[in-house]
Amino acid sequence: MKVSEIISLRLVNPAMTDWDFKDQILELQAKPLNEIVVLPNQVARAKQLLARTSIKIGTVIDYPLGNGTIAKKAFEVGKAFQSGADFLEITISFFAGS
Repeated sequence: MKVSEIISLRLVNPAMTDWDFKDQILELQAKPLNEIVVLPNQVARAKQLLARTSIKIGTVIDYPLGNGTIAKKAFEVGKAFQSGADFLEITISFFAGS
């Protein structure tokens, strides 16, 4: 198994500017990454910047609390795939049924 098949990275800092995000992504192109998880509003940008690599782009749904409605989660899932996400991480609240 190659190292690049097992390394995953999360860049989910909402305070990160687009400039910082771009710099981080461009720096990561040469690293042995299998996948990267970004915020939903950064999926299309990450997909564009990593187009020449085999790095998969994922995003988080209903992040960070996970207490949104099913309709909200469904909307975010559809939007994420439209933006080019390869996979999703769906946040579910521990207290969702309370």
